[in-house]
Amino acid sequence: SFQTSLVETNLSASAQELTIPRDGLDASARRTFSMESAGLESVPSSIMAEAYTVPDSPVFTASIVEVIPWYKQKRYVCIFLMIAMIMLIGVVAAAVRLPVGGKQPSIVYVNVTDGPTESLPAWIDGNYQATAGNGLDLAKFNRIKDRILERGISHVATLESPISPQYKALRWIVRDDKRQFDLTTQDDESNTIAENEIDDERALFQRYALAVLWYQTNDLQVVHESLSGEEIVNVFDEGYDPLALTEEDIEWNQSTNWMSEKGLCLWHGVTCHPHEQLGEKFDGDFYVAILNITSNNIHGVLPREVYTALGKMKALDVSKNRFAGPVEGDIGMLSDLQDLFLFENGFSGNIPQEIGKLSNLFNLYLNDNKFMGQLPSQLGTMSKLRGVSMFNNSLDGRVPPGLGNLKNLIALYLDTNKFTGQIPKSFGGMTGMIDLRLRQNDFSGSVPSELGELKQLETLYLDTNPRIKGSIPSELGGLVKLSELHLYQMNLNGKLPSELGLLEGLVYLYLDSNELTGN
Repeated sequence: SFQTSLVETNLSASAQELTIPRDGLDASARRTFSMESAGLESVPSSIMAEAYTVPDSPVFTASIVEVIPWYKQKRYVCIFLMIAMIMLIGVVAAAVRLPVGGKQPSIVYVNVTDGPTESLPAWIDGNYQATAGNGLDLAKFNRIKDRILERGISHVATLESPISPQYKALRWIVRDDKRQFDLTTQDDESNTIAENEIDDERALFQRYALAVLWYQTNDLQVVHESLSGEEIVNVFDEGYDPLALTEEDIEWNQSTNWMSEKGLCLWHGVTCHPHEQLGEKFDGDFYVAILNITSNNIHGVLPREVYTALGKMKALDVSKNRFAGPVEGDIGMLSDLQDLFLFENGFSGNIPQEIGKLSNLFNLYLNDNKFMGQLPSQLGTMSKLRGVSMFNNSLDGRVPPGLGNLKNLIALYLDTNKFTGQIPKSFGGMTGMIDLRLRQNDFSGSVPSELGELKQLETLYLDTNPRIKGSIPSELGGLVKLSELHLYQMNLNGKLPSELGLLEGLVYLYLDSNELTGN
């Protein structure tokens, strides 16, 4: 297999308004994050080592050896050893399928087909060749496969398995896709591409990646296999059995033009970068800017090809579906991504550290999943972040103090997790913060007085952290824009600071289930 880096790309900016209803103490408590109010440009409404078996060698009995003169025994043994060695070399060479010259052929080893009318390619003269009824241009197939591997779009093992989504997607590109993209013999890196033109290779990669996503989530066998791992069985709260899913269960709600002859810019949920002559929506295969397939009844895992082939994508929204499994570190290849919405799925495992490579990210919404482990410390380097939502997961450990460096952050939702340790004093450096929610965790220590530096703060939820003790800092009286203060079900003591009386805009104040004293 070839291991190379994806060609670097430049992405443009986007933003999106997101409203997430919240089950809280009061029906009026909702998470509303408007990017327009945050001073960001809004998005147009249209953009949303194989084991070898050696044959048994002849067995020579002692009686046979004894009748041979001693001076001939050594010669016969040598002859038989040479014959056995030649046989062994022949068996190994046949098993490895090496042609003359020793070079591994550019092929796919096909053992299974998924249709009764399709025959297997034949192995002739050291290479696979098409057979009657196969209908697959193997030269083209191998040519595109090799380029996909060179560019690091897919792993070699997935393209050599005829039952994998990657193999099926490539077969569709080669045999069934009426647009019939192909590769030139000259490496495209030596070609000059106009700013508003896309070459066949990049168009092919994008159609291939979306086809992988299609087969990954619409092939029932693939969905069953991808959701049957022990770590993701019953990832949803309501008695969910992935092995009981049927074809009807996994059908997308909307799939207009997917896997058709139409340009991918017309596929449901796909928005391309605006073309100078053709605009935003046209029957073509220009660079994908946004993939928005939210609320579409999609089951399965999110394939890495979405990260490795859609290099100019600026917004990815797969929220409110049935995705499961881990988010792979290849997501860091989307270096110019600005909006990442994965909320309300069944994603599990750790949040990859490579997410810190998304240095242009504005919005990171991973709430309502099954993520676990610690928050990556790399989040503290993502200076453009405006909204971070991680609530309702199983994250634990200490919150990275580097988050305090995010001066542009206006919404941070870490509630309903298993975070421990003290609330970082560095949070006082998030001077742009408007909505801070740390409720329902296992924080300890005291309420940091540094939170009084958040002069733009309107909502502060620290409740349901019973290990937080001490007095309420008088500095909270300086939060002149505060409208909600939730400090209930903690272990606070002492007198209520009179400075809270200065909060003229305060609407909700909850202090119950503490050890407060005085008048």
